[in-house]
Amino acid sequence: MSRLPRRQFLIATGALLAAPLVAEAQRAPEPARVCILRNLPPPPAPVTVAFLGAFKEGLKEAGFIEGSNLVIHARWEPDISKLPGHAAVLVDAKVDVIVTFTTPATRAALDATRSIPIVFTMVSDSVGSGFVASLGRPGGNVTGVTNVFPDLSGKLLGLVREVVPGLGRAAVLWNPDNPGTRLDLEELVRAAGQARVTLQPFEVKSAADFRPAFGAIQRTRPDALITLVETVTWLQRQEIIDFALKHRLPTAFNLGGHVELGGLMFYAPRVSLIHQRAAVLAGKILKGARPADLPVERPTHFELSVNLKTAQALGITFPRTVLLRADRVIE
Repeated sequence: MSRLPRRQFLIATGALLAAPLVAEAQRAPEPARVCILRNLPPPPAPVTVAFLGAFKEGLKEAGFIEGSNLVIHARWEPDISKLPGHAAVLVDAKVDVIVTFTTPATRAALDATRSIPIVFTMVSDSVGSGFVASLGRPGGNVTGVTNVFPDLSGKLLGLVREVVPGLGRAAVLWNPDNPGTRLDLEELVRAAGQARVTLQPFEVKSAADFRPAFGAIQRTRPDALITLVETVTWLQRQEIIDFALKHRLPTAFNLGGHVELGGLMFYAPRVSLIHQRAAVLAGKILKGARPADLPVERPTHFELSVNLKTAQALGITFPRTVLLRADRVIE
């Protein structure tokens, strides 16, 4: 059998040794893994579908496309008490970024890991909750987009006073188990004191709490009903609206998704933009940025929506000043 010349042998051997290296270099990189921890129902719930659409759009803006270089894992859990267990699963899965929705979800994630980056949304007070050291320099493994709901509580009450002349008493539905909602109520109480409006808070921690709360509200006969929206009140939003319409109570909400169902009005940040900005922050982290160096963002766009049909049913006429400020008017 003939022998290869030494030069040809070395070339052939080098090619064989290099082949695995070339194949390794050509192998596609592992996709980024982003996980969502959110205390809301899973798809096809409309609010969840809307969130995912806005979130994916923000990641696309950052250069990450699901099915190409991105995998999205999601944990949807309406029960706040179960969030820590879900957070522990995510940490064990070693995802690249955890994106949380609301204060309880963020607390569960941070208690589970101090190393995996966390991007929060819909947190009322990230500094007071101990998630970040400051808005400008978060420090640690957390950053995100705050919802500024407490700051808007006074404005929401002011709108109710414009629409309901002579407002003297307002009932408030809220969940004391949500620290963010507690802050919203504190600011609402402060604003009510300045406006000489009596607030009547009613606690609702689960679906079972709404019937007795409705009974108590009916007995006290307030002039309006304000709902501080979070998971429990969101899930019961149609029941809240139906009760209020039956008893001719004007309703106001600090989150969207209620006016279309018959609520009178809402004033809140544009949530879709909050989710997009959170996704952009997650994209920056996936590219190498540290959460500690990414300032916490605040909403820049706010929405006022009113329902004229509901107003007519309640015998209410929206002041022209309110209608001119409204971003959406449902007739």
